[in-house]
Amino acid sequence: MSDTYRYGKITDRDRAQYTDVLDQAFPDLFRQDNKNHWIDREDPSTFRGLWNGDRLAGGLMNLPCGQWFGGRSVPMGAVRGVAVASESRGSGVATRLMDEMLRETRAQSMSISTLYPATHTFYRKLGYEIAGSQCHYELDLQRISARNRRAKLVSFEATDFAMREGIYRLVAGRMNGLIDRSQWFWQRTATSKAMKVRGYVVLGENGDPEGYFVYEAGEKARPHEGYRIAVRDWMFLTRNAAERALAFFADYRSVASSIHWWGAPVEPMEVIAGEEAISIKLHHPWMVRMVDVPRALEARGYRGDLEGRISFAVEDDRFEWNRGPFTLTLKDGRAQMEDGGTPAFTIDVRGLAPLFTAYSSPDDLAMLDLLDADTDTRAELAGIFAGPVPWMVDAF
Repeated sequence: MSDTYRYGKITDRDRAQYTDVLDQAFPDLFRQDNKNHWIDREDPSTFRGLWNGDRLAGGLMNLPCGQWFGGRSVPMGAVRGVAVASESRGSGVATRLMDEMLRETRAQSMSISTLYPATHTFYRKLGYEIAGSQCHYELDLQRISARNRRAKLVSFEATDFAMREGIYRLVAGRMNGLIDRSQWFWQRTATSKAMKVRGYVVLGENGDPEGYFVYEAGEKARPHEGYRIAVRDWMFLTRNAAERALAFFADYRSVASSIHWWGAPVEPMEVIAGEEAISIKLHHPWMVRMVDVPRALEARGYRGDLEGRISFAVEDDRFEWNRGPFTLTLKDGRAQMEDGGTPAFTIDVRGLAPLFTAYSSPDDLAMLDLLDADTDTRAELAGIFAGPVPWMVDAF
């Protein structure tokens, strides 16, 4: 690619160009009635572009945040809005744009990069791999069997994020993949273009919060049917709280037909809701790129009973700082990384991402030729990275 291209921040002066490039790439999201609302709610400090002279050839957004793995928040860049101008497609603009962004991500001390891919092939060439998922569920209100109304409900404004944050962080710390939400993510759960977003906290017998749910009334699927309820955010610490939320929504079955939410591939609500009441409408995978391998492994949490050392090398054809060899030492649920050591295994940077998130087993990665390790080493890695299946509720 020609050196006439330059990478940098998209300023207010360039914003119209970026909006136009996004419109070319995602016309369904940038309908005339939706365009300004979509772009105006973004943080312009996250906009990055690649220029050919004065013309913006491509752009993206890279939002600094965190993602929970092993009980700790790992600094992460949430990539979205990757788009290339029509006349620049097929010229390497997207690759150059992403490479420059990943270098900047590392310079900003974010050790992983996460995105929802429009294409898997392109991002795999850049070192990303599927490392978690998001599932869209639908529950027929007529089929909810839970009728537990013992817990008390207290309404709150959806924009009162402090009411939810404590419960959310408790749940997130027990899971893999949930976003360590910044104000931007919280705000998205509380705003709607059309309907009022409402919230309730569920109190246990001792008066302590055991869960919450935030929702809005959606559109009707067909005329003469009840409207669909969209759950914007819900988290529960106890079964009692989850059952109370379902009973709340079941009480709307005379006017509403179903509730929808984004959740985990292993969904606890399936146990509570009733006989085959829940259906999966969409399975949406997300991908992770290891931007700084040593920092990422040190930021993650691990089982507190694990102790030991293991050395390894990483195959990364884009970033030399990721290759190693490295030695990982585990103690008290934390990892310490050092340069050097005789590698006990070699892993492709694409394979390290789903191992890091606990999405793929070492045996599966070996079968895919992304991991070169003997049987004993694979068993050791399975113990180091054991944990819940990674998922996200937040889209970006």
